[in-house]
Amino acid sequence: MVLPEIPLSEISSINLKMSGSLFSFTCLLSSFDNETSGFSNCFSESIIFLNTGFAASVGFSSETFYQYNNLFLNILFD
Repeated sequence: MVLPEIPLSEISSINLKMSGSLFSFTCLLSSFDNETSGFSNCFSESIIFLNTGFAASVGFSSETFYQYNNLFLNILFD
């Protein structure tokens, strides 16, 4: 299922009535690309807590971002 994008300014208005979690995975290639930023290995993480649950937004990118993708997905879902 594909959900619509939620602006950070509206994330606090999310009501998780049945105690759930909202996860968003993003590759920040435009922000952390080696040629653009000059950094060869970068990691970015942001976690937002809500009163009725929590929303976690994790973003990461590097020259080997596919390895990070697989690592995080395996940790969360295995």
